Amino acid sequence: MAFCPCKLGWDTKCAAFGEQVILPARETDAQETSPLLKKGELALDAVNAQCVRALFGPSDQALDAIRDLNDQLTHVGSRLGEIIRRRLEALANHPDKNVRCRAYQLLVLDQPVPDYLRFLPAFIESGKPFLDETSFEAISRASIEPRRLLAFRQRLFIYRTQLSWPAAPRTRRLFEDLFRLLVDFGRYHPEFYNGIREELVCWIMHRADPELAASARRHFDEMSDWFEERLNEDFDGLDPAAWEGKIGFQEGLSAGEVQRLREVLIGNTFLRQSLMLAFDGADLSLADLGPGGIWVSRIISRFDDSRYRVSVNTRSGKHFDLQLIISQDEKQEAVLETVFWYIVLKAYPFGTSMLPAFGCCRPPLGALTMAYVNDLTVWEKIREFSSVRGPGVSPPSAMQWHQLMVRAMSVVVKGWRNSGCRIIPGQITPNNIVVPEPDFRKGAVQNNLSGWTPYEGPLSLVRPLWRNIIQHTLHHYPWIKPYVESRWVFESIVEALEVPASLAWFEELHQELEAGGDHQMGEEFVRVLTDFVQELKTRYYVPRPLKGAISRHAEWQRINAKANVASRLGIIEEICRLYRLKRLGAIGRYTLFRHTYFKDADIHLLDIFDRLLVRMFRHPQMRPTQMVELFELQSELSDPDDRLAYNRMVFPHRERTQAVEIQDRGTPDMDRVVVRSEIVDEHGLRYNITEPDGPADVGQLYRLFLQAGFPKSISEDDRYLVAMDQAEQIIGGVVYRLQAEGTVFLDGIVVNQTLQERGITGAILADFVTRMVAHRVTTVRTHFFLRPFYRRHGFQLDTRRGGLVRYLQE
Repeated sequence: MAFCPCKLGWDTKCAAFGEQVILPARETDAQETSPLLKKGELALDAVNAQCVRALFGPSDQALDAIRDLNDQLTHVGSRLGEIIRRRLEALANHPDKNVRCRAYQLLVLDQPVPDYLRFLPAFIESGKPFLDETSFEAISRASIEPRRLLAFRQRLFIYRTQLSWPAAPRTRRLFEDLFRLLVDFGRYHPEFYNGIREELVCWIMHRADPELAASARRHFDEMSDWFEERLNEDFDGLDPAAWEGKIGFQEGLSAGEVQRLREVLIGNTFLRQSLMLAFDGADLSLADLGPGGIWVSRIISRFDDSRYRVSVNTRSGKHFDLQLIISQDEKQEAVLETVFWYIVLKAYPFGTSMLPAFGCCRPPLGALTMAYVNDLTVWEKIREFSSVRGPGVSPPSAMQWHQLMVRAMSVVVKGWRNSGCRIIPGQITPNNIVVPEPDFRKGAVQNNLSGWTPYEGPLSLVRPLWRNIIQHTLHHYPWIKPYVESRWVFESIVEALEVPASLAWFEELHQELEAGGDHQMGEEFVRVLTDFVQELKTRYYVPRPLKGAISRHAEWQRINAKANVASRLGIIEEICRLYRLKRLGAIGRYTLFRHTYFKDADIHLLDIFDRLLVRMFRHPQMRPTQMVELFELQSELSDPDDRLAYNRMVFPHRERTQAVEIQDRGTPDMDRVVVRSEIVDEHGLRYNITEPDGPADVGQLYRLFLQAGFPKSISEDDRYLVAMDQAEQIIGGVVYRLQAEGTVFLDGIVVNQTLQERGITGAILADFVTRMVAHRVTTVRTHFFLRPFYRRHGFQLDTRRGGLVRYLQE
């Protein structure tokens, strides 16, 4: 503060100064006496004094100051918290290792989850050790939530992709310390084994630094051996006799196949480990398996290996499906390399995975597993779509074809991206890709990586997409040509890489074509590519989710042409949530309103709107409210409903009138009363429905939505009910919101994937309705786009409200 005087309430932007604090080298310790502050600024004075002691005081005083700053972080506000964290970051260059270690430990365990991208790089960049036995122990034993480990892995991903490799010896030692930290943490928290395994494998495949990759392999082998030994300790299936009658085999499997399958599955923990890692910690106990509880059937394989579907049905009603691959290749290192690539692509820490969850690989058994995907492949959907033709039938729309094909091809491009642009991820055919429905659901995956090849340039990626998906489909079903566009192959590149990286990749493709590759692709390919790139440079690219949202709105509007303005704006908000359009920013939101609410406006108004969108594209650094076209648009709106829509578009976060819920949440000396009810599934198993018992339960509920392909954004308006099995494990639940008096909006129901098709979803809905009646709710609204399920449970289309509604009667 002596260097730069400040006081509470000063929020001056200092553009010439960065936030990061650098600790200078010094020969002696230093102290600072803070100026006398006003009474209300004593907290700032205390933080300043502690920061000075941590940065410049003797080591013993610095350690005391770090402990004091740790206490301060629990109750200071965000601004003082930022000051403290930046000073702790500066300790990465402190001459005393003990000080560095305590500072790093504090930041790693900081609450809330630390921003690893901002505060922790300094410790790697310093080149000085920042982990010791004390920090290994403290961090390993700490209770850390999954999102904290994910944030840490995202930081490590940035290191792999942005640092210069191979690293200097002292930097390599720092990463080896981090590997040890991960392994030690996994021993105390085996529930994180899967994520730690993925991270170590990513470093094993980090070929830019062979020595570091070898170190990662040693740590991986150590952890893998420990985990397998741990599984042996309490497993009731090590005796082959215990499996008698537990496994059934499809008729037609040869005696040799059955014997080989028995060797793989019986008398070891292979199946137990497979379930645990492929299904988020699910455990296997033979006591929970009835006669024939495991069923094995053959999967038709286009490869040299043998593939089987292993279905596990427990006495407690859970169902698991695995794909078992038994390799015929005696070169186990080649098999292991494919497995490692699979894990690398699955482990990409940003966004949804493009591969099914990986289970287990046991080289001595020559077997590996992954989650079995039971949805239709893209080729099966293409055949289904193309068969809908003839008089009196409505074939799938061009948008349905667009969503299917672009989502399918972008899965392949994402796999190439996830590999660090190093491999083509397996055989690129529509038979090997699964795209779930509806189109706002996440979870499109590639079934396997068998047949992967090294990436040799843009043509090696785009050629199989163009030939094996676009051209292959059009040649087999020529009558669908009016619905399928060749440019979609290039859209899939943009969907996976986004516009800037796509333009750079298209330039590489153009150079390869000019060098002689164009004769392989034909004139149509070059023409479509040229037109697409020119369009990408000159106008806003409408992302696939936004196109899907606009199409969904058109479908809704055809059915609800007479809906009032509240319903019309409500469906736009619903679509935004379903397709997660908030991430597209202002230009995405304005484009949505242009092609939905204002789609049928007069030509003059649409011309102003289009000029506004062009200006937003050309000047992304400007706010729309600084653009004259926006004010022209406002001046042309005279209808009160249109002006309301305009305000929702321009000011989406402005508070609107909301229903108020009054609840007795309880106090430390008063119990909180909640309603706990019971439902029964179609197998007679019982579950309890209740309110969540804190943030951890809410987090588990959102996790189930994520696993089902319906990731939801958290809102302070959301209310919850959770369904628990007899072991008090959350297996499903409800998210809803209060709206106008007497009305609630049912935002979603989810059930664990292992308990599907047991009538639990319908039972949860019935319980929810009963609760709402007790709360004097008269109307339950829900998503318009999930009609088949809700109509079976009493919901009906209300064209005035513009959605599905169930009217409740006591």
